[in-house]
Amino acid sequence: MITRLVPERRGATVAALGTAQTVSWASSYYIPAVLAVPMADSFGLSPVWVFGAFSMALVVSAIVGP
Repeated sequence: MITRLVPERRGATVAALGTAQTVSWASSYYIPAVLAVPMADSFGLSPVWVFGAFSMALVVSAIVGP
């Protein structure tokens, strides 16, 4: 059985999904700022390498995304 969202609930659903997506994007995007130094220490690298890897991942994502 397929149910349709009533217009009154559609706005709440969109708001909930938008909020969840914003929070998840922000937490995943800013987490390297918190974890870069511990990650670098565990790998025996400079934090610059961790930030560089994250930056390269963003560049690859931008190229592959379209």
